Amino acid sequence: MFRTIQILICILLAGHLNAQELNCTITVNADKIPGSNKQVFSTLETALNEFVNQKRWSNYNYKVQERISCNFTLTILEHSGGDYRGHIQIQSSRPVYNSSYLTPVFNFKDDNFSFRYTEFEP
Repeated sequence: MFRTIQILICILLAGHLNAQELNCTITVNADKIPGSNKQVFSTLETALNEFVNQKRWSNYNYKVQERISCNFTLTILEHSGGDYRGHIQIQSSRPVYNSSYLTPVFNFKDDNFSFRYTEFEP
């Protein structure tokens, strides 16, 4: 019975969750890929930074200092064609209301991260 009440409360609260804009720094590290075209990784880093920071994730107008600060570090270990595999480290922090202090919120590392990317395609 208690478990059912917990699930019901979570479902009701999920409807009130809102997105917030991001102030994100994305770094692509391809040092472990020998002799490859490094321009692809620079283009990927620029495209990811532009997408995440310029995308409107909600209908609200947030001030720059109200955005969620986060860092993504992609370490590319293998690549063949347009397929990439490696690690991703995600860290985020939030500003404390009426202060310049940031509090850590999330820290996660995925050791089995893979994606497909073709240069100059969205």
